[in-house]
Amino acid sequence: MTVGTKRMVKRNVVVRKLDSLEALCGITTISRTIPTFYRHLLRQDRKGTYSVVTSDNPLDPTRGELSYAQAAPAEVFNERGPDEKNMTPSNYEDLHRGNNDLGHFLNIVSLANLAHVHQSENEWKAHGNPTETAIQVFASRFPLQ
Repeated sequence: MTVGTKRMVKRNVVVRKLDSLEALCGITTISRTIPTFYRHLLRQDRKGTYSVVTSDNPLDPTRGELSYAQAAPAEVFNERGPDEKNMTPSNYEDLHRGNNDLGHFLNIVSLANLAHVHQSENEWKAHGNPTETAIQVFASRFPLQ
């Protein structure tokens, strides 16, 4: 079991329930927070900036307009919000089609996420960490591949 644990540590495996891993392998040293994982993933990707605007409900993945820019967020946003001359209004399907990096990112953030967003009686509800909820709502805006 310790050989498998060492391999998991070398590969930076994200472990959500450390107590179950402890029971299985008898270890207590693996821990990696999911927000750190997301920041690391976003920092490596550097493919551009996606922005969702004009949404009256932040939990509703069906509302809002998506804009995309190939620039970094610091170049796209000013003190008043997004600089519209740097952003291109986009269609979710068009951005997702043929973009393997975005597809992989959306799969990872959807599957490695404990937040749950659902519609109940014409009202959108969410359960989970606010950061993970925001990421889950963003990923839900795109069609599954």
